[in-house]
Amino acid sequence: MSVIEGEGRVETLYGTYPRPQPPHDPLYLTRPDVIGRFGALVISHDQPGPSSTIKALARHIARQGFAVVVADPDDVPDAVEALEGAWAEWARGPISHLGIGDGGSAAVAAAEGDAPLLLLDVDLDHLDALGGSGPLLVVTTDADAPAKHEEIGRGVWAVYRDRVPGFWDDGSPDFSFADSIDVLERLVGFLERHLGVPAGV
Repeated sequence: MSVIEGEGRVETLYGTYPRPQPPHDPLYLTRPDVIGRFGALVISHDQPGPSSTIKALARHIARQGFAVVVADPDDVPDAVEALEGAWAEWARGPISHLGIGDGGSAAVAAAEGDAPLLLLDVDLDHLDALGGSGPLLVVTTDADAPAKHEEIGRGVWAVYRDRVPGFWDDGSPDFSFADSIDVLERLVGFLERHLGVPAGV
């Protein structure tokens, strides 16, 4: 894997790596390039193979002291198994999930117990299957979010009413730089509150 310097607390290892259990399909992973066990995040996205934007998001989060694995929705259980097994030497639980777009359904299905769940640009109907009791962050442009929040009765909701889905994605024609920075700060702040940051990072 490669090492990247930049903003954040620590240099980051990143790249495509075969998952440790068969079949050895590739997963994109990134983590701090220091010895330690880090709060773990699985990002499930809505397209075959992660886009450059999703990879960049994963690296930004890892630079703040987290271990991140990016997986297609079907590969989320395998990513969790890897983080609880062979990759547990550098990842610690509870494993949190970030669902993006149609990857939200996989994230909601995988979130268990008190593990943090983050949702970005997802169809709010995915939340009808919400289980677990862990902290929840929903970042959305959906005008129905306040009613859904009241129905669910939990979570932190950030509603960008004057934006459209994809506003945080620099590959989208609707990209907003200022709002994308705000979204990143919300995601990282939420993870720091609920997963903590290892000493020395």
